[in-house]
Amino acid sequence: MDSFEAKITDAVDINTIGGGHFRLMPGRYRVTMEKNGGALLVRIDIKGAAQIFLTPVRWGILDAARFIERQ
Repeated sequence: MDSFEAKITDAVDINTIGGGHFRLMPGRYRVTMEKNGGALLVRIDIKGAAQIFLTPVRWGILDAARFIERQ
C-alpha cells in the first residue's frame, strides 16, 4: 500500500449521506492508501494521535476537493 505525508491547513468538515459528519483538524498526517479505495490517516505532529480511517467516499471527497496538500 502506498503512503505519503500530507498537510491540512484548515479544519475540514465532511458530510456523507448515511456516514454522518466528520471533521479533520489542521496538521501533518501520514496517509496510507487502502486496497478498497479508502485511506488511513495518522497525525504525525501530535505524539500518540489516534488513527483515522476514511471510507472510500470520505477519502474521495477530501482528495477531490484538494483539502489535503501532499508533501
